[in-house]
Parts: sequence; C-alpha cells; structure tokens
Amino acid sequence: MKFDSIHFYVEDARASRDWFIQQLNFQARGGISNQQTRTEIVGRGQVDFLLSSPIHPASPVAEFLHVHPPGVIDVGFQVDNLELTLNQALEQGAKVQGSVQAETLENCQVKWATLVGWGGLNHTLTEVKSRIESEVQQRAKSTELMRSPTQSRSALKRRQIQANSWGFNPSMFNPSNRSSRPHRKSSASKVSALQSSAAQTLAIDHVVLNVESGDLAAAVQWYQTALGFQSQQNFTIQTDRSGLHSQVLTHSQENIRFPINEPISPHSQIQDFLDHNQGSGIQHIALRTNNLIQIVQELRANHLPFLAIPDTYYDQLQAQGIDQKLGQDWEAIRACQILVDWQVTHPEAILLQIFTQPIFDAPTFFFEFIERRSVWYQGQKIQAEGFGERNFQALYEAVEQEQLNRTLNNLQPD
Repeated sequence: MKFDSIHFYVEDARASRDWFIQQLNFQARGGISNQQTRTEIVGRGQVDFLLSSPIHPASPVAEFLHVHPPGVIDVGFQVDNLELTLNQALEQGAKVQGSVQAETLENCQVKWATLVGWGGLNHTLTEVKSRIESEVQQRAKSTELMRSPTQSRSALKRRQIQANSWGFNPSMFNPSNRSSRPHRKSSASKVSALQSSAAQTLAIDHVVLNVESGDLAAAVQWYQTALGFQSQQNFTIQTDRSGLHSQVLTHSQENIRFPINEPISPHSQIQDFLDHNQGSGIQHIALRTNNLIQIVQELRANHLPFLAIPDTYYDQLQAQGIDQKLGQDWEAIRACQILVDWQVTHPEAILLQIFTQPIFDAPTFFFEFIERRSVWYQGQKIQAEGFGERNFQALYEAVEQEQLNRTLNNLQPD
C-alpha cells in the first residue's frame, strides 16, 4: 500500500488550480465536469491532487461545504490486491461507498473502490495491473506507470471521477490567505519558470489526521483492523497552554506514514482545528523533496507564507554544533527558516522540514515540505526517519503564537 492521489472539495476548482500553479509551481493535468461538479487535476512529480467544486446546489461538494470549510476528504491508496484489501476491511465492519469500478486503460487494467474512513474521511483504493505480463512484472510496471506524471495517469483520474459519479469523496480546499488568495478570475497562464528547476517534489511523505478528544484509540484501531496499519510510535506534546497526544501509523508493505492526533486541552491547536473544521479531518500533508532549500526559495519567491520560526531556535542549534554538520547549507537553512532534526546514532542523517501558514480562510489545512537526507555507514544507506521530534515543542509553540495573533487581530476594531 502506498499513497495515491488526494482529493479536495473547494469553492472554485479553477481558482484553486491556478493557486497551486502560481504558489506551489504545480502543473495542470486535466479536468472534467458534469452538470453538478467541476474537477481540476494538478500535480508535481509523483503528487496528484484532485480539486472539485460545485456547479449546482445538488453537488455533493456543495453539501460538504455547507457543513465544513474546504479541505481534504479522500486520501487515496494504491494497493496490490484490491479484492483482498476490501475483504479484510469489510470483515472488520468497514463500509464501501458505491461499488467496485473497473477500467481498461492503454496497457493496464484498473480497479478501484472507495472506503468510508474515520469521521467521514474517505479512502479510494486503486489497483493497477498490466494486461500482458506476469504478476511480478505487472506490479513493477504498474508502479512505474502510477509514479510517472503522464497523460495516462491523468486520464485514469478523470475516468475514476466520472465512473464514481462524483461520490469519489474529495476534500475541502480553498487556498486563501491575504498574500496569496486565488481569485475567481485568476488565470492559469502565469506558470512560473521555476517549474523547470532541478528541485523536485517527489512524493507524499505523510498525511496527518486530527480526531476528537477521546477518539484516538478508536481511530487507530480502525486503521489497524480495516487497512492493516501498524503503530510505530506514540508521543505527547505539552505546553503551559495546551497539548496533544499522537500515534504514528505505518504500513508493512510500504514506507507509508499516517500520524493521528487528538487534543488534550480545550485550548489545544488540535481542538482549534476541530472547532473550525466542524469535526475531524486532515490537518496537513507533508510533501517530500530532494532539495528543500531550493523548494523553499522558489515558494518564498511566489510569496507563499510559512510559519515563522524565532531566531532563538537557530541560536540553540548553533550552540549544539548543528551548523557545522550542515556546512555551507547552514546560512540558507536559517534564512529560509527551515527546521532541523537528526538521529542520535547517525547525526549526519539530517531531516529538514518547513510548514506553510494555513491556506484557507479558516485556520485548518496546511502543507509541510520535508527532506530526508541520507548517510552511508558501513556500506549501508541510513536515511533520516521520524517527524522532527526535536522540533515538536518549538513548532507547537510557534503555532500557539499564530493562534494568539489571530485572536488579537479579531479583537481589534475595524
């Protein structure tokens, strides 16, 4: 199992498409519409996002947006055996939305179905198999096909959406903040020259789900029993004002990461998300890159706002000698306000990460960009793992400060 496409419900699919192109240097990969709903497909590297908005009040997108702000509702997974995965989920009480769909496309056969996940979040499971090669060769070729941002891949997504009659539960998305808000009349013609950059957004690294207080154990159990996830680690973050419990799930078949958070105080940033989102939902998606410094420089040039990190954070890193381990990258990392973590046993295996400001009017969904550097040790390649545990406290406090700033701004008279 591995991450596939992510589906968003948005207020204006074309404006959101333009926002991704102009702010994140994504590319348009096609679109489709019917009498009720319009969907645009955007992507970069192995990452595909589906953006759906309502054309008619009867659209399921309109129904969703009547309750929730824009954001994510379908986190897709690619699986080797759809029938086996579905049977396991159904035996554990999971529900399928609609029926299993199948399509023959170019040199492969595709099957997919959508599971109703936790708290209304959906998971579209997709199996891709070659029609002419052995099973082992099929999987290798299918993986290569699904990883390449080709016209075939986009065509598959359009077919999936069309066949699912728009019940292929996307998400809530409306990228909007004061410095970079998509306008309804914005044009996709402004494609940044930086798209040809050597820096690449490679894949989805992890997706984070926030659930209501007291629901963490039940949500974890659902993903373990229905989809075969395994618990990797637990941790708690506590400050003077708030805190959270988190459990990180992984899947044995692939290096897939799916953390789930719950609040432990009424003023927690997780509770703040739940209040604005009107329930549980995807808090953020981490996009993995092989050159975070260059990616951040690109995105800052596009005026994409990131979470501010205080200078004292970097002073503390210097006091620990981390600037020496990063060499010539240190000044750029500090200037870009990138967070740094490392493994105790192999400190040269550096993890770099940065978080955007919330991209909606409501302070809900945001993006993380992450780079996992590697080091060779005794002939073995050691890659940075984890989620920046050393940064949790600093990051959590930075988000708390953003919460406080929003509160103070709301109290100011117009």
